Amino acid sequence: MRATYTTAVRYQAEAICRTPLRTAGAGGELDLVLRDWRGRPLIQGSSLAGALRSWLTDSGRGDLAERLFGGPDQAGHLLVSDGLFDERAEVAGRPRLRLDPASGTAARRGKFEVAHVCTGARFAFFLTWLGEEPSGEIPAVEQMLAALDCGEIRLGAQKSSGFGRVSLQVKKRVYDLRREEDRTAWLEDREDGERLPLPVLERVEQVTFTLEGRTDSLLVKESAPEHTARGSCVKNLREGDIPVLPGASIKGAVRARATAIARRKGIPAGLLEDLFGKAAGEASAGRARFEDAALSPDRSRRISRIRINRFTAGAIRGGLFFEEPVCSDLRIRITAPAECRTGCALLICALRDLGLGLYTIGSGGAVGRGRIQVREIAVEAPGGRRAILAFDEDGACAVSDKTGLLREWFQDWEVRT
Repeated sequence: MRATYTTAVRYQAEAICRTPLRTAGAGGELDLVLRDWRGRPLIQGSSLAGALRSWLTDSGRGDLAERLFGGPDQAGHLLVSDGLFDERAEVAGRPRLRLDPASGTAARRGKFEVAHVCTGARFAFFLTWLGEEPSGEIPAVEQMLAALDCGEIRLGAQKSSGFGRVSLQVKKRVYDLRREEDRTAWLEDREDGERLPLPVLERVEQVTFTLEGRTDSLLVKESAPEHTARGSCVKNLREGDIPVLPGASIKGAVRARATAIARRKGIPAGLLEDLFGKAAGEASAGRARFEDAALSPDRSRRISRIRINRFTAGAIRGGLFFEEPVCSDLRIRITAPAECRTGCALLICALRDLGLGLYTIGSGGAVGRGRIQVREIAVEAPGGRRAILAFDEDGACAVSDKTGLLREWFQDWEVRT
């Protein structure tokens, strides 16, 4: 009888979360993460396989993806295990707020919380290739691991809001099952592979927007206030011990502004959904990615406030509370596909308006919170092309576009609209 396979190649991957990572069960509960029977967070093997397969298919290798992961008429050659977190993995919640696209303010009943595994958590998973002689499928497996390591592939939900990036250390073991020694090692499940240097990928062409500036009073509220004898204190959201401006908050504010611009210019709604994603109906992730911005941990200030009785305009008894907005330099980073030229033009317009002070980020915009004093917005495109929007102390904007990058985008915009 002919053997089903004569060679096994096992990849043992140790992953570290470089950003928060969101996993969920079939119920889609936002305030829970998926866990195994011991209570540890878990990434399903089907989720890992789906992310890897999608990347391979999107890169134009659908036939190879079917051979590796299987199809209607055949089983795949690649087995993907669950990703199991260690016992030190921490789970936290982030408050979120849906915005009304018409007004750019909070939607009715739009407040909710998203649970996630915190940055720095570690998990392990295995990829096992089964076949005859190692073939062209093996380089593809290693390219998928490299894409995961460099952030081309992200895991879980909320990927376009800064979640799901990991880095890897991989060990590889090849078992030639025609040899008794390797058969014994395979049956005993020995994990004695050698460190695998991951290949360098030709990255997908992206445009990177980097905004540098400062905020003197930013507050993205934590889920629950801190209670003391003097009263409750609302602090800025933290990831670990570092206050952050979440990618989701940046995305929500920029999207609301971009939507208002698109309506005035007659840009189709489909372009916005392609850039920022779609939640209703057939949900889809946006192609633009917004990263968390780290803030200075030692530059917050406590400010007292009082709740007002809306009927008497007087102070509510016991209504004293405190807030700790953050004063910090910050860097906001956004990436978008280079081919989405009109979307990139729309992004630069929305970011310019942030530099001009036309909208704010976070809570408390009506009391002076969330204004970003932008110094510079740098745009970097493939081929070394670059443009800069610089802002002076009065908020006036000067544009440097020596390579004609922005000019081309807006010419394409005029053709489309």
